[in-house]
Amino acid sequence: MKRIAIALLLGAGLIGCSQSSSKMAEPKMDEMAMKKPEMVQMSPEEMKAKMELAATPGAEHKALAPLVGKWKTETKMWMDPSKQPEVTMGTAQHNWVLGGRFVQEQFSGKFHGQPFQGSGMIGFDKVKGEYVSTWTDTMGTGIMNGEGKFDPAKKEIEMSSTFSCPVTGGEKSSRSVTRIISNNEHVFEMFSEGPDGKEFKMLEIKYKRQG
Repeated sequence: MKRIAIALLLGAGLIGCSQSSSKMAEPKMDEMAMKKPEMVQMSPEEMKAKMELAATPGAEHKALAPLVGKWKTETKMWMDPSKQPEVTMGTAQHNWVLGGRFVQEQFSGKFHGQPFQGSGMIGFDKVKGEYVSTWTDTMGTGIMNGEGKFDPAKKEIEMSSTFSCPVTGGEKSSRSVTRIISNNEHVFEMFSEGPDGKEFKMLEIKYKRQG
């Protein structure tokens, strides 16, 4: 569903996919150069300790617990920010996987009367110090990748995601926010840049716990 909004808006010309955008400007040569990590002398024991620390789920992972469960969903998609959104209903199942390191989502719904399925994962990369996510669905063959931060005061995860643009073959970026309202409700919102250069909300999914 997250990719549906982008694909349709791209097709309608309501969001840009041009590499000339300031956000998509070509990187400078020095920025493209790979920085070689400094070689630090470590004992095998020190290396093992670092690897174990990086692999152990922590408080950042526990913060995702309110997302786990079975959900009813209401999706609103704006083809044009000046018009009323299209509304569809669906279901989602979120489970802990890989020993509590990631939350996996299985989403089912319909779009224009046709079945739609999506699958995503979110977790916390202790090496990067950021939340990371992936999304795949039946509207494409690529993987959307995201990275971002959690604001404990607002109970929001804000992420920046990239995906392959079917128009140019390049990359497109979007911003998303997951707001944890309570243990029984959370909201996913996705924003992108319109042809006027201003950001607008293209997608909103409300999750309400079943049972």
